[in-house]
Amino acid sequence: MSNYFQKIMIIDDDSVDRWILRRTIEKTGIAKEIVEVTGGVEALKMITENTSEKELPDLIFLDINMPVLNGFQFLETFEQLSKEYKNRCHIAVMSAIESAADRKKAMKCVCVIGYYVKPILEESILQMIQQQRFTQAS
Repeated sequence: MSNYFQKIMIIDDDSVDRWILRRTIEKTGIAKEIVEVTGGVEALKMITENTSEKELPDLIFLDINMPVLNGFQFLETFEQLSKEYKNRCHIAVMSAIESAADRKKAMKCVCVIGYYVKPILEESILQMIQQQRFTQAS
């Protein structure tokens, strides 16, 4: 599955989690480019400063538990951006723990395509892509 996404952004304050996810994404071969950021503020700045649609990430892996601006605060802010951003960027929310309440809250956002417990496995990423293909085809 070669370069299904032009750009994937990983938003996570934990460097080990970012490294593990990057390696998993690289193994799948689904991304032409992978960008890592350590927090929501930095990510929003990068997203909103890119005026070209080609520069926006197709997929964002977003950690829920981060300092300064947590994942839910990021989602609230992201939902207020223009349709250009929301139509282009799909978000996979991730957390170190399974929480039905967090899953429900995250899935209320239109741009969220899934809630995953870390570490995210190759199979989960490939399954997510298959679900997206099916959804886009319908």
